[in-house]
Amino acid sequence: TEAGWPHLWLSEGFATYLTGLYLEHARGEAALSKYMTKARQQVAKFHAKNSGEPLVDTTFSDPNALLNTNPYQKGAWVLHMLHREVGTDAFWAGLRAYYDRYRHQNASTRDFRAVMEDVSGQDLEAFFDQWTRRPGHPVIEGTWRHDAAAGECVVTLRQTQDAAPFRVPVEVKAEGENASPATINLQGRERTTRIDCAEAPSSVALDPNVQLLAELSMRRAE
Repeated sequence: TEAGWPHLWLSEGFATYLTGLYLEHARGEAALSKYMTKARQQVAKFHAKNSGEPLVDTTFSDPNALLNTNPYQKGAWVLHMLHREVGTDAFWAGLRAYYDRYRHQNASTRDFRAVMEDVSGQDLEAFFDQWTRRPGHPVIEGTWRHDAAAGECVVTLRQTQDAAPFRVPVEVKAEGENASPATINLQGRERTTRIDCAEAPSSVALDPNVQLLAELSMRRAE
């Protein structure tokens, strides 16, 4: 059980995400992508009206007010991104270790982070601070153009939310190409980079595998 109301996501977010993983097991990857896409839309809608509320909210006065999208859908999204951050083997080993260590006890977000760090061997402080202590999520607008001479697409990503930039990996994929998605590490407000595009694609997709909690849009540069 979570150590206090601010850590409600440790039960509700887990239940929400594990439901999605069951759907993936039973129906395939597309089912999980659809499930997480809907959850992402719910998070964006909630944040539009509650922009100052982080996942771990220590400022509440009424515990019932915490029974909202944050501990459920955003909590699920934090686990989904953590899954990607540490890898599948470490993720499942970490969950097992967490439940073993805190069986019949109370645990906080810091406790969960410590277990995942022990198992993965990674420093996850920045990840947990960004996604559990900080309100909101990135709003990313992208543009692209094809450079036929170079056989590349020039991609520009901009974070347009009022808050400071997030540090996030963004997958980008040119439609019609057989290549795997390229990952752009967006560390600041804007970044321009190039990805392989031998032929002019019909479009370029952001986050094609539904791996990032963000509001995303992409258009061809004029």
